Amino acid sequence: MLAEFFPNADLAFGVLGTELWSRQGLGLAAKATRRLGRAGAAEFAGRLLVSARDRLRETFSSERAHGLLAPWVLHTGLGPDAAASGYMAEVIAVAVQEGGMPIPHGGGDRLSEALAGLIREHGGRLETEAEVERVLVAEGRATGVRTTTGATVTAARAVIANTTPTQLYGRLLDATVEPRAQRFRYGRSEMQIHFALSEPPRWEGDERLGGTAIVHLTPGLDGVSRAVNEADRGLLPRRRPSSSASP
Repeated sequence: MLAEFFPNADLAFGVLGTELWSRQGLGLAAKATRRLGRAGAAEFAGRLLVSARDRLRETFSSERAHGLLAPWVLHTGLGPDAAASGYMAEVIAVAVQEGGMPIPHGGGDRLSEALAGLIREHGGRLETEAEVERVLVAEGRATGVRTTTGATVTAARAVIANTTPTQLYGRLLDATVEPRAQRFRYGRSEMQIHFALSEPPRWEGDERLGGTAIVHLTPGLDGVSRAVNEADRGLLPRRRPSSSASP
């Protein structure tokens, strides 16, 4: 799998970081056509749409391999039978194989602290516990935000809102700015719960599990698929599709 992936790894990862319907997307398509030819580029694009079930079964004969990789697809918001989930499973497998699962010393919050430090080093300022009441708009452009305390923060370039469409267009902005937002329908979501333990979990059967960054507990490919299908129909899965533990 790795031998097939790496010759066109730049194209595969390029898809993740490029808006396809843009000039950059057109450039990526042209690059794929020059390298692979028209037929090869079409085949490459078609393989991006294959499901994880099909990709895993054609690549691995072991059910354990299927169970190993299928839960990772859930991290992308897809199920193993969804279009493009095979591509995501492959990308994640390559990333984990080549880069491992690095974890910051001292816990995951160290990563947030490091990112905050980068912002401060470049002259940025972070303000927490400040609730934004409204995104201010002038002449069709976001110019800043107003907090619930009445304070105003102006934007030199843009306002980036890390919110749901319902919050953005239903509360922070005038809904008439984007009428289509009123028709937005939420899809299936996922969540991750972190527990503070007094000591790392102790695994029976194989001591190497204690040194693994993330262990997915799952009934396998079919179990993950079944649980996702139940969730898509608004049902609580009869069996959890995947739970994970980190040391």
